Amino acid sequence: MLSHKKTVRLLGLVLAFLLVAGAQAQDLTQEFAKGRIFLANGLNLEGKNLRLTMESATLEIMGQDQTFLFEDVIQIMAKKGKAKRFGRISAGSFMGLILLAALTNPEDAADDQDGTDDGTQSEEGGLGGLLVVGGISYGAGYLLGHISDDWRVVYLKRG
Repeated sequence: MLSHKKTVRLLGLVLAFLLVAGAQAQDLTQEFAKGRIFLANGLNLEGKNLRLTMESATLEIMGQDQTFLFEDVIQIMAKKGKAKRFGRISAGSFMGLILLAALTNPEDAADDQDGTDDGTQSEEGGLGGLLVVGGISYGAGYLLGHISDDWRVVYLKRG
């Protein structure tokens, strides 16, 4: 079993990983998973893969990219698409913790060295159990990302 000090260090490493994985570099083009564009002529469009540049917005609508100049746009709302990313981070972090715990557990290594391991899997888990736990962890992260990913205004014409 991990000592309290090792557990705190391990949780600190996981937290640092999550912070680094969540940070994204700014670019000249901003990209979002979903977008809504409200045009000056009253037309409202919704699609995916919204890309904003300095002078236009491109939105994929029914498989076709459509570009709109900001002079024709009143407002643009977007969703980042956090669900899949949160799911991957959650499952990866959880599986990493399990792997680290298994590698740092001296009891399993002692069993292997003295020959008492008969090649059967223990009742505690195995690959199937690991996959189920990883899937549940992915689902929890996906749900959290979906809940926290609200529509937000990324462009609003003033005046």
